[in-house]
Amino acid sequence: MTSPSDLVDSLSAAVTAELDVFAPFITRPFRRPSAPWMTDVLRSECRARDRLFREARRLGSVDLMRRYRIFRRDLKERISRARTDYLSRSLEEQPDQAAVWRLLERHGVTASRSSSAVGRFTLAELNDYNRGVASVHQPCTRDQLIAIMEHTPIEVESRFSFSQVTATEINSVYSDVRRRSRGRSSDGLPLPYLDRIWTVLLPYLVRLFNFCLSSGVYPDAWKRAFIVPLNKIASPASPADTRPIVNLPHLAKIFDRLFTRQMLDYMESNELLLPNQFGFRSGHTMRSPGRLNSRRRKRLVKFTFFAAKSKPSSKNGGRSDKHTFLQRPKRALLPVDLSMTKLESAKFTEIRFAQAHRTKGKTAAASVVEHVQVSCTGPGVKLNRTRSPI
Repeated sequence: MTSPSDLVDSLSAAVTAELDVFAPFITRPFRRPSAPWMTDVLRSECRARDRLFREARRLGSVDLMRRYRIFRRDLKERISRARTDYLSRSLEEQPDQAAVWRLLERHGVTASRSSSAVGRFTLAELNDYNRGVASVHQPCTRDQLIAIMEHTPIEVESRFSFSQVTATEINSVYSDVRRRSRGRSSDGLPLPYLDRIWTVLLPYLVRLFNFCLSSGVYPDAWKRAFIVPLNKIASPASPADTRPIVNLPHLAKIFDRLFTRQMLDYMESNELLLPNQFGFRSGHTMRSPGRLNSRRRKRLVKFTFFAAKSKPSSKNGGRSDKHTFLQRPKRALLPVDLSMTKLESAKFTEIRFAQAHRTKGKTAAASVVEHVQVSCTGPGVKLNRTRSPI
């Protein structure tokens, strides 16, 4: 029986062969680099210079050509002064040294530096480093893997199975992935090349995706990716100063979105995700924990209670309308839901409430920290679940 990997290889070979014969045309407009120092007066003088040159060529006049050369020399000097003045003002406005170098590179004063680290380190060095940081733990041994596979999982009532995808679902995901995918596809089939044949290719992709889901096999070609190491700093000294950018196959991105959506919908509908799971969830962002903590800190009020016992003051003529602390005020951080009954049983005769929120260290700060959880896909989903917050 043909496997999903064989079908993906056949698809790539067939589409690539057709693209070799009917290559798509791509239009790339070329524009002049921006020149903010060019004012309207200088642009009008440039047009006048061009008109003078055309007139001198048309008439073959030596006098007009001499006037053109003088006018061109003077205009070139004015443009050079305007450029120098603009750069001088702009350099003074830059906040730091890095912004200065970016400005000079943008306007062509200095040569632009390559953002790739391929020329600085060998591929073996980069591969060794990325292999070491790809996972937190070292690979398990064969005996450990056998023990993990023989372990009986915890029985749960819910059961999950993939459902068949439709052409409508694939089209909706395709539109989003097509807009976002700008990197190189490792299978040689970038989505911009498939626009003209997408309607013909769609029925085949429906059968291919459903076959992968029903068989539980992720194609081998979609497990490969191009990794572009970008520099974290201007002059990286080690592979640790690089950031690997992964360019996945574009068709694999569509497939990942489809089955990930099914699993997340199932887990959310069955309440299998914790409330503090923010990563890769619809309607949640990685800024949600910060906003949630801010709201909780505003709602969480700690009260500092100053307890005092009623006692006649000798300085007050024996009257008891004033309260004298027998000792330094005892500060007790009590729960917010502490009832007045408990306070009365403690014989507190005076209670002063002080909100401890944002009191500049007068009381202990609340320890309410959300543990941000994320889930990753392609080809599998790893769900980190934490029962208790930090």
